[in-house]
Amino acid sequence: MQLRYVWMGDGNIGLMSNGAGMCMAIADQITSLGGNPSNFLDLGGATYHERISHAFELMQSDAKIKVVYFHIFCGHSSADKIALVIKDLYKKSYLKKPLVMTVKGRGHEEAIKIFEEIAVEFPVFLINDLDKACVLTKEIADTEEVKYNEREAAKPQRLKKVYNKNRISSFSDF
Repeated sequence: MQLRYVWMGDGNIGLMSNGAGMCMAIADQITSLGGNPSNFLDLGGATYHERISHAFELMQSDAKIKVVYFHIFCGHSSADKIALVIKDLYKKSYLKKPLVMTVKGRGHEEAIKIFEEIAVEFPVFLINDLDKACVLTKEIADTEEVKYNEREAAKPQRLKKVYNKNRISSFSDF
């Protein structure tokens, strides 16, 4: 499976990327904002359905993690395929925690449409700016009103006002 999971302590933010360097940079950025990362998980170069599913299973199993930040650069993989895996995980109720994402690279235009569908029903936030995504991740982790029901998305009102009704910001080009 070749996932690299590094536990960093009793934090409430889960970090995932397809590169350890990016995970460490995001951990540093969130920590500088006062956030508390729990881990970082490096998916490795190519992100396949099994890897992504297993990675989210790890994040979901840690009760202390309130939000997951997922940064993916799609060179080998395609963003639309990753989006379909994430959509499937939410639809099957395997994934319930809010997800903040930055996605760059191949297939991102198709992925936008899929993430827009997901965000209507589930707590998925797509942000094209790393700094803004880190701020949002910390805000969600600090929000006490985030609750998880069987099939209901977490909807902190304050965050919806800041990051628009559909909870989608934008994608940046490759």
